[in-house]
Amino acid sequence: MVRSILSAQPFDEKKWEARLVSALEALSAKQKPFLEAYWQANGYPTQFTYNGRDETPFPSDDLYDIYESARHAERFGNAEYYQPLRSSLDPVRGVLHAHPSLARALGRVIGNDDLQVGILNHSSLVSLSRLIVGQMAWRNAHIEKGFEGAAADLSSLLLLANGSRSSPLPGDLDVGLDVALFHGAHFEDTVDLGEGYALLPFSELGEYIDNEWLEDIAPEQIRHRNWQSVFAIVHSFRWKPAIRPKTANIDHTVRSPHPLFQRWVVEFANLLAASVGKPITWMMTLEGCVSRSASELLGMHHSYASAHRGRSINHLFDPFKKEKVVDYRLVDDARFLFAKRRETAYPELAPCVQRLAEALARDGRYAAEDRILDLAVVLELLFKPSGKRISLDLQNSIADLLGSDNESRDRLKHEVKHFYDVRSAIIHGPSDEKKKRLRTEVGQAFQNGFEIARKSLLRKLG
Repeated sequence: MVRSILSAQPFDEKKWEARLVSALEALSAKQKPFLEAYWQANGYPTQFTYNGRDETPFPSDDLYDIYESARHAERFGNAEYYQPLRSSLDPVRGVLHAHPSLARALGRVIGNDDLQVGILNHSSLVSLSRLIVGQMAWRNAHIEKGFEGAAADLSSLLLLANGSRSSPLPGDLDVGLDVALFHGAHFEDTVDLGEGYALLPFSELGEYIDNEWLEDIAPEQIRHRNWQSVFAIVHSFRWKPAIRPKTANIDHTVRSPHPLFQRWVVEFANLLAASVGKPITWMMTLEGCVSRSASELLGMHHSYASAHRGRSINHLFDPFKKEKVVDYRLVDDARFLFAKRRETAYPELAPCVQRLAEALARDGRYAAEDRILDLAVVLELLFKPSGKRISLDLQNSIADLLGSDNESRDRLKHEVKHFYDVRSAIIHGPSDEKKKRLRTEVGQAFQNGFEIARKSLLRKLG
């Protein structure tokens, strides 16, 4: 059979993008009165502003309804009304049909606008209307790049799907994240943790995480504005979409996060808490997050593969507290020690790291006393005092490890003795006036004891 000259021509990506941009610009101008009429009939979107800036979500669902109504206008007797819109909408559909990845999935059946799109372990039936809406939403979010950027990114994703392009895509469009969210420390910059992991302020995750996903575990102030004390430890991976006919079974390669992801992030978060001296609470793990831009361009709702909920932080949140930015030297200390964990005493001392982190995060009626007991366990695990004179053995061992001169050694011995006296008063009860007084000095004992335990642990790990 003789192939036509047209079908033998290679796909020219740049020409296809130029045609799509021209068609989208014409549609964008033509759809405005139809969108206005839709809102007059169905109600205008709720307007959201912040500090004078309009933050009203893009009306994706409204546009989709209009495009689908125009698509089926003949069926419902609205052909004349929608004819002006169809004159600009149909050319966009035609250009999309011409892309080889979409043409293969849509086939040659006239009027077939539906196909299956798969992202990671999830697939959905998507129409060309959704793809067009995605182009409009992308342009709205990236005004400076215009439809040129939207068309280029869509083509990159489609070519990645059919194997004509390989990773990485421009702008890391094909980068996904496994994300573990934590509360308790203020970071302003991204920190590379090594091994493919990074620490990010929550404000840097807007492209990957929707605030609404935190509805059950975070107060409204955090979900909307106050993100200072929320950060994430993430692990990145590459992914590619699947584009198939609507009747096909998409054979997904089930994508799971790194098998050690949760263990890695929790262990590092514990060491980080011990290093910076702040309680850090695991909030939520979101596995398989892709960018909002990629989801929209492929006509799918922004989502994640799976979620594991940790502890709610509603009771921990203080909207009036201003957290200081964490000293990044302490983060570097934790990163350095964690990177060497296979070469040091870390496996033996890991329980001490976890107890220190848990001591910081304790709350409830007996939290203050329980923190002291946690520290006592840590100190005895670190120094292994023998005999009946535990307090004296700890005083001497800690002074030898941390003291730099006679004055500092004497101060450390005094602080350790006071800490252990408070510990004994807690365990044995306020049997006399001295023990009653000691029970009121729990706060100072914890402050001194924690700093001693923290420094001792980091010294032994290093």
